[in-house]
Amino acid sequence: DVLICMLKNLLLDFASCETEAGKVCQFSLEEHIQPFKDNMDKFISQAKTDHEMEEKSLAETHKSFLETAAYFCMKPKMGEKEVSLNAFFSIWHEFSSDFKEFWKKENKLILQESVKCTGAFQILANLLQSNYFDARISIKDYSGIFGKTHAIIYMLSVMLP
Repeated sequence: DVLICMLKNLLLDFASCETEAGKVCQFSLEEHIQPFKDNMDKFISQAKTDHEMEEKSLAETHKSFLETAAYFCMKPKMGEKEVSLNAFFSIWHEFSSDFKEFWKKENKLILQESVKCTGAFQILANLLQSNYFDARISIKDYSGIFGKTHAIIYMLSVMLP
């Protein structure tokens, strides 16, 4: 609503600017008119083109907002013909705040799980370096990724009750 009012006021300002430029051209000498008149005509035509593009963009944005509100099954309140921005974004703000809190908790849990896994592998590495296991259980006896993974799983099952 505010943008629509601003665009209408801007259109009125263009009209007054055009009339003022016309007055200047009317009361000026012919030798002084030409650079001013060309520049003002260019300015006013460019301003009108830009204004039309902004109005078109605003209309497309409004249409897109209404489609988004319809996608989320929002209906206008009683007595209103459209879903208001405040109604839509108040609900959206609540959703995004809840999602942000959930996201932080999940990331914290993932980080804690990662730290636990890192700690378990560090304990295993320390035990291997201290020759806690005998030679036949050593990771070096297993070939390939599958064998080493199997050895690590076996060692963890021996270590953890």
